[in-house]
Amino acid sequence: MFKNDQDIRPDKILEERLLLLVFMLTATIVSIGFLFAYPAYLRPVILAVFIFIILSIYIAITILQSGETAILYGGLANEILKNRKICYTIVNADGKTVLQNELAKNFLQGLPVLDFLEMHLVNDENNRQKLKQLRTSAEHLKEDRLEVTLKFDTSTIFSGQEWYRVSLRPISLNADGGEEMDRASGFDLKYNIYLLWSLENITSEKTMDAIFQEERRAFYNFLNFMPIGLYVLNAKGKVEYVNKTLSRMLNTSKENILGKGITDFLPQSAEGEQRLNNACSQYTAYVRSTDGGISEYLVKVDRFKQGSEVQTRGAVIGGIPTDASLKQAYEEAVSETNSIFNLSPFGMMLLDTELVIKRINQRFMDILGIPSSSQPLDNYLSNYLDEDSIGKIKKQLAAFVSETDKLQPAYFDLNLKEKNKNRILRLYICPLFSSPVQIRENIRGIILFCLDTTEQKNLETQFAQAQKMQAMGQLAGGIAHDFNNLLTAMIGFCDLLLQKHSIGDSSFADIIQIKQNANCAAELVRQLLQFSRKQPLQPELSDITDILVNYTPLLKRTVGEQIELKFRHGENLDCIKVDKVQFLQVVLNLCVNAKDAMNKKGALTISTQKETLLEPYRFGAETIESGSFIRMDVTDSGCGIPLENMSRIFEPFFSTKQNVVGSGTGLGLATVYGIVRQMEGFIKVKSTVNVGTTFSVYLPAYPAETAPRKVDAALTRRVLNDKRGRAVLTPAEIKSPQTDSDKVILGLSLSAADDLAQMPENIENTRILLVDDENSVRTFALRALRKKGYDVVGCSSAENALETLENDKNFQLLITDMVMPGQNGIELSRQVLEMLPDIKIILASGYSEDILKGEFTDIDNLSFIPKPFSLSDLTQKVYEVMKS
Repeated sequence: MFKNDQDIRPDKILEERLLLLVFMLTATIVSIGFLFAYPAYLRPVILAVFIFIILSIYIAITILQSGETAILYGGLANEILKNRKICYTIVNADGKTVLQNELAKNFLQGLPVLDFLEMHLVNDENNRQKLKQLRTSAEHLKEDRLEVTLKFDTSTIFSGQEWYRVSLRPISLNADGGEEMDRASGFDLKYNIYLLWSLENITSEKTMDAIFQEERRAFYNFLNFMPIGLYVLNAKGKVEYVNKTLSRMLNTSKENILGKGITDFLPQSAEGEQRLNNACSQYTAYVRSTDGGISEYLVKVDRFKQGSEVQTRGAVIGGIPTDASLKQAYEEAVSETNSIFNLSPFGMMLLDTELVIKRINQRFMDILGIPSSSQPLDNYLSNYLDEDSIGKIKKQLAAFVSETDKLQPAYFDLNLKEKNKNRILRLYICPLFSSPVQIRENIRGIILFCLDTTEQKNLETQFAQAQKMQAMGQLAGGIAHDFNNLLTAMIGFCDLLLQKHSIGDSSFADIIQIKQNANCAAELVRQLLQFSRKQPLQPELSDITDILVNYTPLLKRTVGEQIELKFRHGENLDCIKVDKVQFLQVVLNLCVNAKDAMNKKGALTISTQKETLLEPYRFGAETIESGSFIRMDVTDSGCGIPLENMSRIFEPFFSTKQNVVGSGTGLGLATVYGIVRQMEGFIKVKSTVNVGTTFSVYLPAYPAETAPRKVDAALTRRVLNDKRGRAVLTPAEIKSPQTDSDKVILGLSLSAADDLAQMPENIENTRILLVDDENSVRTFALRALRKKGYDVVGCSSAENALETLENDKNFQLLITDMVMPGQNGIELSRQVLEMLPDIKIILASGYSEDILKGEFTDIDNLSFIPKPFSLSDLTQKVYEVMKS
C-alpha cells in the first residue's frame, strides 16, 4: 500500500497519507451506517469497523511522522530561499514570480529574470548566445546552467563588469523526480509546474582563477626562461622536465630532449664521463656549440623522492669565468690601478695606521722633493713632513676610527718652503678599508691625495689684487674730480691776485709759487685719471721700433750716463695701436723705476719681440683674449722686488722709496698699469732679489699694412662736433715761446694774459647763468666774469638754475658743472635748451671731454672746458663761444 518513501518528497507523502486517512474514516462511517441498515450482519460489520479504526489510528500516527518531516522539509526549503549569496526566484509557466528570496527582490527589482539579464548583459556574441540558450531552455522546461557577464552602472573593483552563474530548473508539485516534464498535461503546466531560477555572483571566483592562471603562467615563464638551466630525471634516467634555457644550452628543442637521457646531448669529455645524472655532486660539464666550440657549464645535481620513485634534478649555470679569464681580468685590473696610481696628475700615497708609507706615486715624490732613486716605502711619513702636518693627519685618522656616522674625507692646506718660493699644497685624507664594507672596524690606514695649489692661490691673490686695483681706480677717479674742483678755485684766485700784484710786487713771487704748486697738483690729478682709465688716449698705428729709436736720446738723458742703456729690437714686428705720448710715459716711468732700483749704476735693457697667446690669459679680474702681441721687456740689474711687495707694486701711492731723497709719489707704476690697460694690453713682472727685475708689457699686434698714411698733425687733431656737425671742441696745439713777445716767467706763460684785453662786442647785452655746486669755483668764476664786464647770475644747483629761469629768461650763455647733486649738467642743459633754444652752453668737468663726449654730442650750442681752468682759460672760452 505504501511506496518507497526515499524517492518521494515529504509533502507528497503527507498528502498521500492524509488522503488515505480520509478514505479510512469514510469507510468506517459507511460501515457504521451499514450496521444500522442491516443488523443481521452485525459481527462482520463490527469487525470491519474495528479494522478501519485500527488502520485509521495507524495512518494518523504515520501522518504525524510525515508532518514533522514535511515541516522540516519546508523549513529547510525556506532557509535555502533565504540564502544571502544566491538569488532564488520561482516563477510559474506564465513567467510570473511566485516566490523569491530577499536578495532576489533587491537585485532583480521586480523584473523577470530573462529581462533583467538582457538589460545588463555585456554585449558580445558569446553572451548573446548564452541568453538565447536560456530562453530556449525556459520555453521547453529544460534544466540549464550557464555563466554570463553582466555590466552595471555602479563602479566596482571589477570595472563594473561581473560574472554570474545562472541556473534554471523546472519543478512540479505533482510529478516526482523521474517524471518527464514534456509529458505533463496542460493543467499541470498551468498549476503544478514552476521554474526555479538561481543567480550566483562568481566574479571573485573568476578573478581568483584568472590570477591563479596568470601566476601559474608567470611561474612557468620564470622557470622556463630563467638564466639557469633546469631538468628533472625519472628513476630510469630519462628527462621528464627541462626548461627552455637548458634546451638552448644543449642547442636543441625541449621536445627533442623529453624522454631521453640528458647525457645523449653532451660530447665526450676529455676528463671522462660527464655526470649530469649523478646525484649530490657539483662538477663541470662541457657542451659543443653550433660553431664547433666547447662551452663550459657548472652543474649542481641532487635527488628527491616523488611518491615512491626517487628522481634526480639538476641546475646548469653558464657564463662562469674560467681560471684563465679570471687571471686575465685580474691582470687588467692591476694594470689599470697602477696606471691610475702612477700616472695621476696629483700625488697619491697609502699609509697604515702608524703612518708608515706603503705605496707612493712619482707625483707625490716630486712634490715632496724625494729623489727617484730613493726608497720611501716602509718609512715614516714624519721623515718628509713637519710635525704640525703630521699632527693634523694623526688627528684625522683618530677621527676616522672613532667616527660613528658616515666617514667623510677631510683636507687641509700645507705650506712647503723652498729656496726661492713657497709651495702651497692641499692634502685630502680618506680612510683606507680592508674590505668593500666601509665601516670603521675595517679601517687599515689612510689615503693621501696631494694637489699643488700654488698657481691657483697665486691666481686668487691676483684676482683679489685686481679687484682692489679696480676699486682704487674708481676711488682715484672720484678723488681726481674733487681735486680738480679745488685746483680750479686755487688757480683762479691766483690769477685774480696776479691782476692786483704786478711783477715788481713783493707778493708776486709767492702767488706764482702757489700757482706752480697748483699746476703740479693738476699733473698728479692727471696721473690719477690715467690710473683710473679716465684720461683719454689718441691711439694710432705705430712701429714700436720707430718710437723707441726716436725717443732714445730722451731715455738716455733720463737714466743718466752711469747706467748702460741697451736696445734689442725685434725683427719684422707688427704695429701697435698706442697714444705715443702716453706710451712714452709708460717707458719713462719704467726706466725711472729701474734707475732708482740700480742706485744709478748698472745695465738697463729694453727689448721687443712678437709673442702669440694660444689661450686666453687671466689678468687679475679680466681675461685677455688669445692672439698676437708685441712684447716689450724692460730689464734692470737692480735690487729686485721682495716677494711680499709684488702684490702691491701697482697700487697708487705705494712706494718702497720713502727714505730716498727725491723719491716719487708712488703713482708711476699705477699710471703705467692704467695706460697699458687702456691700450688693451697687460703686464707681467718677474723679479729676483739682488738680481734684477723685468717688466714685460704686452700690447695687441696689428698688421703693418693696415697702418694709415701719415698726414699733417694739424689735420689729425680730433674735433668734437655736435649732432648738427658744428665744431664743439678743437684742441689747440701747445707751442713753446717763439718770439720775444711771448712772456715766460718761472715757467709760466703770461702771453694769455694779453688776451684778456680782448673784449667781445655788445658785452653789456650778454647775460650769463653760472651753475656750480662748489662755492669756491662759483665765487672765482663770478668774480672773473664780472670783472670782464659780464652780467653773471650764480646758482648752486640745477634745480636753483631752473627756478631762476622760470622768473628770468634773459640769458645768452649757460656755464654749468657736469657733476652736481640732483640733476647733472647734461640734464640741465637739455631742459634749458627746451626753454631757450638759442642759448649757448659751456660744460665744465674734472673729467676729459673724450670720456664725456658720448653724453652730450646730441646737444646743440654746447662747448666744453676741462677743470682745472685758469682765469684766462675761462674768459677766453667765453669769448670764443660768444664770438662764434
